Order: sequence, then structure tokens, then C-alpha cells
Amino acid sequence: MTTKAQAFPIPVQLSGSHGNLSAKIQRLTALGCLVETEKPLGMGHHYNLQFILPGYHESISAVGVVVKTYTGLGGEPGKSRSHTLDEIHFKPLSDHQRALIDNFVKVVGSGKR
Repeated sequence: MTTKAQAFPIPVQLSGSHGNLSAKIQRLTALGCLVETEKPLGMGHHYNLQFILPGYHESISAVGVVVKTYTGLGGEPGKSRSHTLDEIHFKPLSDHQRALIDNFVKVVGSGKR
């Protein structure tokens, strides 16, 4: 099984009326996730999220809404530009998807604190 060190970040594809982009999930719960992006996603914007939980080999498709944005975070020197963290709450997940995420979090933890 995947360990906490290997589990995060989780690559995620976001698509919505405000564009499509690749991002990284830094924290995950059945309620939602904290996603690292290069630009803020915009409060209240809805996105379709597509990601695979490490070790589960099953795709999770969810709809979420941006509820909070943390901006002005610096990047690692020479490795990345500045970035933002966007808190996204999932719209209701299927029972199966919720169980997968709950089990994943029990095994590896919810992510960076």
C-alpha cells in the first residue's frame, strides 16, 4: 500500500467554464481537497476534478466548488514559480467514491499540514 510520503501530492485534472488545468492535491478528505495551482481558481467557481488515488488504480470524478483561496505563496527557488492553494469542497460524491477516499485517508493520512 502507498505510504504518506508517496501519496501526496496527487495529480489532478481540473476542467470548467474558467478553463482546464493540471494541479496537485496537497490535502484530501471526503469533504474536499486543497489544490496547489499557479494561479487562483476563483471563489465560487465550479470545476470537474479527475484524479487517481495512489495504490487504488481507480479514477475519481467529482464536481467541486472553490470555497477559499490562499495566494501569494512563494515557490521553491529555481524549481517553481509562486503558487496558490485553493480549497475545493466536493458536491455530493457517490457512496463508492466516498468510501474509497475515506479508506485512503485512514491508510495514508489526509496530506500535508
